[in-house]
Amino acid sequence: MHDFFKDKVVAITGGTSGIGEAVADCFATAGAKVAVCGIEKDFEQESIKKKAAGKVENVMAMVADVTKPGEVAHFIDEVTKKFGEINILHNNAGIYKRSPSLDVSEDDWDSLLAINLKSYFFTSQLMAKRWKEKKVGGAIINTASINARDVEPEAQVYCISKAGVVMLTKCLAADWGQYGIRVNAVAPGTIPTTLNEDMYTDEERKELSESLPLKRLGSPEDIADAVMFLASEHASYITGQVLFVDGGWLLVK
Repeated sequence: MHDFFKDKVVAITGGTSGIGEAVADCFATAGAKVAVCGIEKDFEQESIKKKAAGKVENVMAMVADVTKPGEVAHFIDEVTKKFGEINILHNNAGIYKRSPSLDVSEDDWDSLLAINLKSYFFTSQLMAKRWKEKKVGGAIINTASINARDVEPEAQVYCISKAGVVMLTKCLAADWGQYGIRVNAVAPGTIPTTLNEDMYTDEERKELSESLPLKRLGSPEDIADAVMFLASEHASYITGQVLFVDGGWLLVK
């Protein structure tokens, strides 16, 4: 599978830490040209560069606010100038906020939906327009969540945003398949990252891992492997699907 990615161009939103960084690492290791964007002004890309076989010229990173289509369009333009046409888009930008539903503010709602859902639609639309115009296919992989199906207490708006990602994936897959564009999603279970590090104590994480059929929490690399599969030639007849990578969470929760 990895030979398939040599010289492919991959764009990743929210690619500066956690799952996004792991996905970028894996694609870079497989020989792809990798571009990531993030909101942080001082993010580091050393781990990606180290795994790119010393080919620093095959890695780029930009600051971009994914809630602003103009900034995303600039990111895509810069990636194309440096590497050529993008082949794979991974929409991964996301935020997580906990609040009882009676206390959710309009700002909470707007920020969660803007980053977790709106940005996925308009970033995908930007890429699909380019691919349609150039008559080339492409693959889009969205990061959903088990919380698209499993309600997390005090995280209802997050759950709503990720359920939206699932339906967005299906709608765009149905609409854009005619242009050779595949759209799928990966739905991670509980993956320890900086996004959720405050959710559980060490003891709670241990209890959670013991409750899962596979008896362990997942890693960002587990999700990266699933993203790469859906982006690869081995998934060329797969579109509109959601791949749950949850260690069996939905079987027992």
